[in-house]
Amino acid sequence: MKLFNKNKKNGAGKANNGKAKAEKKNGGNAFSRKFKKGTDAETGTVDTDTTKAADNLNNSDSPFAWTMSYLASFLSVEVGLPGDEGVDVKHSLPVPPTKEEIEELERKQRNKKILLAILCLAFLGVIAFLLVFFLLKKDTPNLLARSRIEILEDVLAPKVSPLEQLRDNSTAQHEAIMWFANDDPTYPELEGLSEDLIVSRYVSALLYISTGGKEWRQQLNFMSDSSVCEWNDGGAGEVEEGIVCDSDDAGRVDGIVVDINNLVGTLPTELTKLPYLKTLGFSSNKFVGTIPTEYGDMSSLIYLSVSGNALTGSLPEELAKLTNLESLRVHWNQLEGTVPIAYGEMSSLKIVHLEGNSFQGNLERSLCGRASPYQNFLSDCATRPEGNGKEEILAEVTCFCCTECCFDGASCQTLDKFNFSN
Repeated sequence: MKLFNKNKKNGAGKANNGKAKAEKKNGGNAFSRKFKKGTDAETGTVDTDTTKAADNLNNSDSPFAWTMSYLASFLSVEVGLPGDEGVDVKHSLPVPPTKEEIEELERKQRNKKILLAILCLAFLGVIAFLLVFFLLKKDTPNLLARSRIEILEDVLAPKVSPLEQLRDNSTAQHEAIMWFANDDPTYPELEGLSEDLIVSRYVSALLYISTGGKEWRQQLNFMSDSSVCEWNDGGAGEVEEGIVCDSDDAGRVDGIVVDINNLVGTLPTELTKLPYLKTLGFSSNKFVGTIPTEYGDMSSLIYLSVSGNALTGSLPEELAKLTNLESLRVHWNQLEGTVPIAYGEMSSLKIVHLEGNSFQGNLERSLCGRASPYQNFLSDCATRPEGNGKEEILAEVTCFCCTECCFDGASCQTLDKFNFSN
């Protein structure tokens, strides 16, 4: 028994000696945690619990300690004990994240949530913008259209149309400028476009819109994407109906003839802003109101016909300024009053039609006050004689220079067939 105990002690001693040699050779216990003089490497504080646990493990002869040492050696884990400097860690046990690392992780998560929220709001904003854009497209111009409107307003206001009318969405002027800015693809770029071309296109569109163009008997190519010089019937009849220009490139409108085409409303005053206009014809339509006094500003006008409408009022004295006018046709309306004396200064007049109205007075001092005869001059200067149970009706006007006298716009005959007096 003593021998057995002695051998057991010797065996244990040898084992301890071998273990001590192995620890010395490997630089310490392979399972011990790394410390530097018993101080935590990050915080600088001594981890006494860990140090004690390492000491107990180093001093233990239990099989558990041997097993853990073997596993640590197998996993190549080297963690130094206090006082073991310069020991490198090949593998280490999981270390909980520090406070700074946790805060950094939380900050990144918050940033991701904020970015996601911003992207969602941006997406919803784009959807809302597109929805509003398509719903209000007809009434609200886009950014490009606004710049086009500004260019058009600079040209048109106030010289052609008052700015208030251009911006009042209840007016034909507003509808015309909006069409030009938003719906007319003919001129994508308005910058550099001649003023004459802009004015002629706007005024032509306004003529169509303000006179009920959609109800015209013939559309005459109005509001198309071609030049206004092509807004006509192409000369299909004896007289070319629509708009005629002296130069397609410049857009200089010198003729507008739209007869018997169901035009309604009043005569557009903006037509006076076409400085090259020589011919203006609106016969046999449904115009009402008066002849605009502004028509006296069309100094280039040679031919003016507004016959066969429902115009009222008197002949504007301002028309006497049309010194180049050769043909004046205002017959078959509801005009009244006397013919202004100033009309005697219209020396270029060759053809005059006044019949079918309610004019009164003697034309001797006005239209008959010149020496040169007229090529064709008709008025209600006939007296209806008695007979067939009818009383004699005196002529409405006295006109010794007329080539034909009519009775109430009809039964016109040459002057020598009638007696006239007043």
